[in-house]
Amino acid sequence: VLAWQTGYAAAVNFASGFPRYSPGEYHASRLLEQSEVDLCILTGGKPLAGLSVKAIESLRRNPSIQIGPALISEFEPDVFLPTGIAGIHFPGSMYRYDGTPLPLRGFLPTVQNSEADVLKQINKSL
Repeated sequence: VLAWQTGYAAAVNFASGFPRYSPGEYHASRLLEQSEVDLCILTGGKPLAGLSVKAIESLRRNPSIQIGPALISEFEPDVFLPTGIAGIHFPGSMYRYDGTPLPLRGFLPTVQNSEADVLKQINKSL
């Protein structure tokens, strides 16, 4: 979604009210390593992927919220907000090995929200 809305896949800062891209300055590992983080919200299938060991150590010292269908085995957040699974509980998409996206309809009912719905609810309450 970040790339779709901003044109950038990562390292985007919205503090000024508009997207600013700077991979050296806004990369999650650098922000964590330099203690420039107040709170971490972890989403997605592998939220620790791409983080350095030092960044993960810093992450353990910061308040954190994980939003997703299952806890990350190598990290325990302060708050865990469980969700359903895209493509199983509600519509989603997957990609074939050749990069072709395939839409998924969702086939099991759930009482849990999607990650997107949880983030919308958090944003609405701010």
